[in-house]
Amino acid sequence: MDENRNYNHMAGKFDNRRSFFNGQCFSCHNFGHKAAQCVAYNAIMTREVKKQRSMTGITKRTYNNFSALENESECSICNNFGHEDSECRSRFRQTKEQAASTRTWRIKEPRPERCGIAFYAEGQENQWYIDSGCSKHMIGDKEKLESYTTLEKGKKVSFGNDTPATIKGKGIAQLKEKVKAGNVLYVDGLKHNLLSVIQMCDQGTEVIFRSNGCRVRDLGTGEIVIKGRRTPNNLYIFEEGQQQCYLSKDDEHWLWHRRLGHLSFSQIRKACKYQAVRGLPDIKIPDNTICKSCQFSKQTRTNFPEKEGSASRPLELIHTDVCGPFRTRTPQGEEYLILFIDDFSRFVWLGLMKHKDEAFEKFKSFKALVENESDHKIKCLRSDRGGEFTSNEFFDFCEEHGIRREFSTARTPQQNGVAERMNRIIQQMARAMLDESGTPATF
Repeated sequence: MDENRNYNHMAGKFDNRRSFFNGQCFSCHNFGHKAAQCVAYNAIMTREVKKQRSMTGITKRTYNNFSALENESECSICNNFGHEDSECRSRFRQTKEQAASTRTWRIKEPRPERCGIAFYAEGQENQWYIDSGCSKHMIGDKEKLESYTTLEKGKKVSFGNDTPATIKGKGIAQLKEKVKAGNVLYVDGLKHNLLSVIQMCDQGTEVIFRSNGCRVRDLGTGEIVIKGRRTPNNLYIFEEGQQQCYLSKDDEHWLWHRRLGHLSFSQIRKACKYQAVRGLPDIKIPDNTICKSCQFSKQTRTNFPEKEGSASRPLELIHTDVCGPFRTRTPQGEEYLILFIDDFSRFVWLGLMKHKDEAFEKFKSFKALVENESDHKIKCLRSDRGGEFTSNEFFDFCEEHGIRREFSTARTPQQNGVAERMNRIIQQMARAMLDESGTPATF
């Protein structure tokens, strides 16, 4: 076979490759492909490999067509030459495939309740241990639970040493007369009563630990509802029958205060006296009657005091305000009105405006008119903080003529009550005259 045979007619097979080779093939000396892609070179190498295998007895399959590499080290994983087993890329690909094939799925198990009570808890059964590592109130004596409910099988509680115990049910524990703790778990084999700090905090209280004891305070009333003592074994206990505990039930007077819509205790006492509410017990007024929710929702603004004095001469104090826009415009297109009221005589001047920015021009006209007629000067101008009264030109004009400015507090119209009241009077007078004259309701 002619080794220099022209194979340019095969070059079209490689035109669709992503990276086209423009060099010369060292096997057939043609351009456009490499020796590894050359058809003539592959045919020659295939014959040489078969010949050498027949002579040497090598029967392993190889993907390397270059006979010159057969003198190099051979990989036992891919049967190619030029690299060792530790450098073979096929080994890493097989490792990933095996990891993907051996992937396992775990079923999510229910999270058990936790109990981190210390192991020094030894003592009487009538003591309640205040435990910050316990997720729920727990008790080991079923006879002390009221409204007992059996729980489904499989629920367990895990102690600090990872020892599991079975939760048989839950109920209400009687802590003291008219005081109960709700949602208490009955754990089989538990020898101590546990009060959960987490559960107490979820019920609107905070637990404060100190060196000699601990306290549980109601966030709503600020009252201390539990006082625990610290034992020599560094445990905090609440002895049953010594302190009151409001873990799931408030005092009866606060309970009825909330049931009656945060009614004041004086009204509740009156209802008890006259038996106005059926089933209402005899409620006593507590020592501390401050309710956080009542203070937040029932607070009102205090009454504004009467004005301390009034003007002693005309134009000493002028009240002004802008009213509008009105639903119906005048025939000339005005939809605002501005009032100027003399505090001494309560004489009123009224001006109509198309826009609020005309207030400054109206004030200049008013000032020139009243000062010319009364031979008095305007001393003070009182208004709100509307933009029509706080412009730079308004301030400059008043400063130039020595007029003092007084402004009311934002969203407090009571401080400019003279002008606000006159606005109401003007509108009432207008509506009354329109109604009497038979003007259509559209006006």
